[in-house]
Amino acid sequence: MPLDEAEFPALIQELYAVVGKLEEMFPGRPFTRDGHLVGSLAECYAEYYYGVQLHPCSNQGHDGRCRVHLT
Repeated sequence: MPLDEAEFPALIQELYAVVGKLEEMFPGRPFTRDGHLVGSLAECYAEYYYGVQLHPCSNQGHDGRCRVHLT
């Protein structure tokens, strides 16, 4: 599925809005936006915008490689 450049940032904004509402509903309970969530978002961004060819999840060493050789 090709990335919809308007929908991608809108979905991230929706995600943060939902997290904010959950934190309001459950004071003192964090719904952190770290770990896999932020990492996966960054990988998707890198794949689309920078042409990174992603390796399968939990690949040892690094998450992907550049499809184009930069000199």
